[in-house]
Amino acid sequence: MSNLKRPNTFLIEIIICLFFFAISASVALQFFAGAHTRQTLSYQKISASIEAQSVLEQFRVKGEALFTEALSGAVVQNDGEKIQVRLFYDDEWKISSVPSSYLLDLDMQKDDRDAGTLYTIKAAVYRQNDETVLFETLSAKYFPIFEK
Repeated sequence: MSNLKRPNTFLIEIIICLFFFAISASVALQFFAGAHTRQTLSYQKISASIEAQSVLEQFRVKGEALFTEALSGAVVQNDGEKIQVRLFYDDEWKISSVPSSYLLDLDMQKDDRDAGTLYTIKAAVYRQNDETVLFETLSAKYFPIFEK
């Protein structure tokens, strides 16, 4: 008779342990999900900075005329003093001819001087779906005029 009235403490202990492990597992899962999100954003920012710096270096080496010819798939708007270049990239950071996952936007101001031309360039890389700025930088390049 005394066995029937005694509470089963072992079952209560097991339930408490399961509850504790369930809470611990949910906290650990949130850490892993947050780490994956941060890793994805970090990869996108690194890739955006590499692409923007690569395009800026191409401009510094080639100049305006060769630069706009060399960028296949770029949308170029040139109205004299201001040049806008837009490059679209897919998920794997390959240049695309249609709006895709990422956009590299170059705004160039052209300032003609007696001794040459100064270009001031603002480069920005955006994620297309929510227009988050992944990378942004300013650059300038002076092309002197060499007289023969």
